[in-house]
Amino acid sequence: MRLGGRALLYFGGNAEDVAGNRGVAVQLAAARPVERLVLVTAYDSLLNVARQYFWWLPVGLLLRDRYESARRAPEASALVLVVIAAKDEIIPRARSDALAAAFAPRQAGVVVVPGVGHNTLDLSPRYLRSIAAFLAGPRAAPGVLEAGTG
Repeated sequence: MRLGGRALLYFGGNAEDVAGNRGVAVQLAAARPVERLVLVTAYDSLLNVARQYFWWLPVGLLLRDRYESARRAPEASALVLVVIAAKDEIIPRARSDALAAAFAPRQAGVVVVPGVGHNTLDLSPRYLRSIAAFLAGPRAAPGVLEAGTG
């Protein structure tokens, strides 16, 4: 999304997308100025996710595209919203938390949407409300927006 030649938003992730788009969105935000970055069911590194599932394989040698988002996060100046599915059966919560922690203090807000999994997150009204509130909010850092279980 652009306004007056400046990018306003990069959006990475939803239930239908391939795994890499979250990493691409972080890399874009690190390389080009953008106002906001929304990351849904995101992870710090695809390599770290793969290692959790395939601990017995040499995934470091096998995985070509690693999408090391946590490494690029400090380079991004955008305000960030990380949306996490509380019952995500694909991306471990620790991987999303590690990515959020890689941004500068108070740069990234985290919303945990209760009762939903990786592929049902976008069916929750809280998912859309949290993104809409983030996009409509002030240009100040979002802080932590932990939704909890309510």
